[in-house]
This record gives sequence, structure tokens and C-alpha cells, in this order.
Amino acid sequence: MTFRDIDVEKTWVLKTTLNFTRYFFKKKTGQKFIKGRHHELICEVLDRVIRGELKRVIINLAPRYSKTEIVVKNFIAYGFGVNPKSKFIHLSYSDDLVLDNSKEINNLMHTPEYKRLFDVEVTSTNAKKWYTKEGGGMYAVSSAGQVTGFGAGVVEPDEEQERADI
Repeated sequence: MTFRDIDVEKTWVLKTTLNFTRYFFKKKTGQKFIKGRHHELICEVLDRVIRGELKRVIINLAPRYSKTEIVVKNFIAYGFGVNPKSKFIHLSYSDDLVLDNSKEINNLMHTPEYKRLFDVEVTSTNAKKWYTKEGGGMYAVSSAGQVTGFGAGVVEPDEEQERADI
């Protein structure tokens, strides 16, 4: 595979959360991600979050409809691909669930496929709290746990916007 092929592949993967999900689901499972209209709608909302258009989102959907696969595992890994300085908090009712999801995100970011497309280095495999070399991080905690002290959701303004605000 040439650098040109990698650029085209990376551009497609980064175009949308759904593309990222489809690509890495196939790499992880060997199966095609079968998308439904609800997947498209969820990913459209998440893409708006990535672009900074939405700040607060709640996604309510019955169990077994791919919420965790898309909204937690893939969206967080995608977010680090877009901006390695991103910080995420994964909060859920179950400590085991958040730790398992955090491990999966961390494992995904250590795969050769992810590393080939994204220059993001994870400095730890600790499931509860880990960081990227670029200063981003992930904190996984149950709703009964402590969340204070780990800022998330803040995106650095780009230099062009900062100059426009002066």
C-alpha cells in the first residue's frame, strides 16, 4: 500500500463517525457493519459534536441497537484520531462495563490499522484512566464513582478562530 492509498483511506475513515465505525468494525470482527437508519442518525449527531456544533447530547435507544459500539467505543477512538488532545469521560451504571469499554478503545488504538492511519500514541493500558502522548485522555468510571478532577469536552480553539476573536 502506498502513502497515497493511506491518505485516501484515512480521508474516507475520518469523513464521518459512520465511516470510522464501518471500517474498524470490519477490521475487528471480519464482518461488514450492517447499518440501519438509526445508525446514520446517531452518527450524524456525533459528527456535529466533533465539529463543535452540539455541546450537549443525550441518545436514548433500546438495548442491543449498537449505542455502545458507535457512541462509546468508535466515537472516542475517532475523536482521538481527529484530535489526540481530546479528553473523554465514559460514565455508566456499571464499573465493569466502563472498564471493558475503555480497554476495547485502548486496544483499538493499539491495532496496526489504527496506528497506520493515525499518529496517536497511548501512554498507558490502565483501563480506568489513560492518556495520549499529546495530552488527551480517557477516564472510565461508574456513576457511583468520582468524576471530579478530570476535565473533558474542552476542545482547543483553532488559531484562525483565536485571531478572529481578537
